[in-house]
Amino acid sequence: EALGSWAAMIMVIEAFDWYELDQFVRMCSCACLILYSLCLIRAAYIIGKDLKCLRIFQLPRTHGEASTKQTFEEKETSERAQLLTELRSKDYARSCIQTGAPFLALSLTLGVLSPARFSLFSGHTTNSMFGVMVATVCLLFASQPGRKARVFIHVVLTARLALSVLFYRSGQDMLFDRQYVLIGRLVGAFMFGNYRLTILLNCALAAVNSYVWSLHVQESPDAAAFCESWNCVQWFVQQEVISVVCICLLAANFEKRQLVEAEATVQATWSRSMTKAFSKLFGSVYDVVFNLDADLRVIDEVPSLGALLLHASSRSYSGTLLQDYLYSESDKNRFVEHLRAPPDASGGIADPVCLQMRDSSGTAVSVELLHTTFDDPNQQTYLVG
Repeated sequence: EALGSWAAMIMVIEAFDWYELDQFVRMCSCACLILYSLCLIRAAYIIGKDLKCLRIFQLPRTHGEASTKQTFEEKETSERAQLLTELRSKDYARSCIQTGAPFLALSLTLGVLSPARFSLFSGHTTNSMFGVMVATVCLLFASQPGRKARVFIHVVLTARLALSVLFYRSGQDMLFDRQYVLIGRLVGAFMFGNYRLTILLNCALAAVNSYVWSLHVQESPDAAAFCESWNCVQWFVQQEVISVVCICLLAANFEKRQLVEAEATVQATWSRSMTKAFSKLFGSVYDVVFNLDADLRVIDEVPSLGALLLHASSRSYSGTLLQDYLYSESDKNRFVEHLRAPPDASGGIADPVCLQMRDSSGTAVSVELLHTTFDDPNQQTYLVG
């Protein structure tokens, strides 16, 4: 992502003729953009495949149920994912604020120590003071910044940027501070705002910027020197539109990515808790409970299996085939057929199967085996009792 962003920035610089770029830099930028596009296509395929595997706790719908109706599990997962996204957004904003607060405090201290250049109402001073105040509130209250607080900070930050634009004395000052304004917009979009608020505030700020620039162009003919053969107002508006579109798309993608990661986390946690619950339920009925992977190999150590088959306590069962402990070839074939049978073959009921296992002395031990299947994100897992 960093490489693709750098290449896009280089191409934008080239498109607007801000600097003369070397031919090698142009070629590297084009190559990086092509590579980044291929990576995005590949990433979209992988993410879609992984999400399809992770959506494993959806109840089957009845024939007459509308396809758009959410099941209880889907609704519960969505609510928990939104709550987790909110907590992560708050923690992300807190960490960013606490990281930047010492530097803002240092900037204020250096300004106070230089009274000749220090002004209480200058832009940098007010920004530093506001940042230190926000950091202080976050230190005092662990629940901040909440959603409303982040919206307030984003609105105040955007209003501060708009006011700074209105007080520029010339178009040259406006262009000089433009990079700082862009950084402020990015900080507000990623740290404090949701994408809907980002779209609204950035469109309003872009309109203010374009209006103020048009006034400077009318009042100062020297501003035309920055545009060369372009129409100055059209040149500026085009750049503002590109900035707004890029910032809003990045903010929307960032928020969607947070929500998708939260849903995956909730579903993975739910999967582990369900597996533990079924293991406890099986353990209250059966003597031995263990997990098998897709190749029917034992996943973890199973001391109770060693006790049943009279094996030494030091014997390891992890990674071994369960068929190796069955008594005859017919038992092995019946065991494999039973586990490989489709879930609908038994009418939705987990049917037990009676087999014989071989203990340490070679004696046949009659057992009853019951199993259920879990779709792990990586492979199919069998819970066996």
